[in-house]
Amino acid sequence: MGSQQPGLVLSVDMAQAADHKREEVMKAIAKAAKNQALGYSVDVVFDADASKFTRWILANIPPFFTGFTL
Repeated sequence: MGSQQPGLVLSVDMAQAADHKREEVMKAIAKAAKNQALGYSVDVVFDADASKFTRWILANIPPFFTGFTL
């Protein structure tokens, strides 16, 4: 956004999961990203946080993958 370099944002819907579950998600995504030479940043947002950015994602971007369980 703005002058930032392009990157990938993953929006995760966990219905206000406990912090340890969020940590597991972050670790899994970090591990996957480190195993690839991506050339761009990978960021994670949690839908339950209801920031301006997550509200925009929920209103404008349809889900492309659902049903994954840790």
